[in-house]
Amino acid sequence: MAVSFRCNRRIGFMTSGKSIPERVRDEGELLSLIGSVLEHPARPELGIGDDAALVKSEGEWTVATMDTMVEGRHFRIGRHTSWRDVGWKCITTNQSDIAAMGAKPAHALIGLNVRRGMSGSDIVDLYEGMQAAMSAFGGVIVGGDTVVSDEVSITVAMTGSGATPKTAFRSDAARLGDVIAVSGSLGDSRGGLEALAADGDGSETEIAFLIDRHYMPIPRTDLVSPLQDAGVRCATDISDGLVRDLEKVCAASGLTAQVDLGRIPMSAHLLRSFPDRALEFALSGGEDYELLLAAPVDVVTALNAALVDASKSPVTVIGEATGGDSRPVADATIGRVTLRGANAGNVAASLASSGWDHWDAAGNPGAVPC
Repeated sequence: MAVSFRCNRRIGFMTSGKSIPERVRDEGELLSLIGSVLEHPARPELGIGDDAALVKSEGEWTVATMDTMVEGRHFRIGRHTSWRDVGWKCITTNQSDIAAMGAKPAHALIGLNVRRGMSGSDIVDLYEGMQAAMSAFGGVIVGGDTVVSDEVSITVAMTGSGATPKTAFRSDAARLGDVIAVSGSLGDSRGGLEALAADGDGSETEIAFLIDRHYMPIPRTDLVSPLQDAGVRCATDISDGLVRDLEKVCAASGLTAQVDLGRIPMSAHLLRSFPDRALEFALSGGEDYELLLAAPVDVVTALNAALVDASKSPVTVIGEATGGDSRPVADATIGRVTLRGANAGNVAASLASSGWDHWDAAGNPGAVPC
């Protein structure tokens, strides 16, 4: 059932003839509804729907993002999770969004809901984790707000500098024929989450590595300059899972993509710890915060040469951007992404509804992604 929205003109509200769903089904529908209401007198270069907004004020371009973590939904303090870990992660997830736009972290405001009875040492640990992330990857906390609540939630609003409309990485900038590439290895964060629930087959050292990758992600701020210098214009961070984030890039760019399963980069720690599920984790696990990019092959070749010269690991080409009608193997397709390789159809079927999603998790209190 949908209801019609018509505001009172006497108090200056906007009037919309669109129908509004009685129940919002997913994050995409939520963003569409919000975008239909908001006005932008000085419209941003990039707004709702990308990793962050790119806006201009007083002649200067600024990237802006915001993220919220809620106790019981996104984290639980316990044997494996400290307040310092939570502080680190709530900052690095925002730093990752800034990097995914081609900017460097600048300033942060912290909105903190403090649980009644929370100790001073817990709050100090939380902010020490935040400060450690700032010191490691850039930016400074300049203020915020605090409220007493029944549960802890941390909202971080962060700005970034150094990106312009010509240099910013955009989700809608993929072009037909571009190769698809990713930085680092994928699936480690999900492996760490699974290891917390039930030990994998790996050694104690390997399991500890995966858990560390889950609790202490590394935003790829180090790749911003090399990507810009090489001419990369389309990038996003992998927060919701490779397939889901690539599907978003394809939708924004009006394209499809083909991905070679045999080329997905996975760590030896993940492969040894979860030999039967490593590929699943790499494709849909999420929260790796590596960068996913689309660019012409010569741009990626130049990028990798520069990364090797700088003693950095090159990005891995995993597929290519294709046209809207390209569906060579229908049963191996998830949305706009087609998987290629052995058993691709079965892999696609098992992943059709996977990847981290806030709305799915809302109905599953046991799904704590960090």
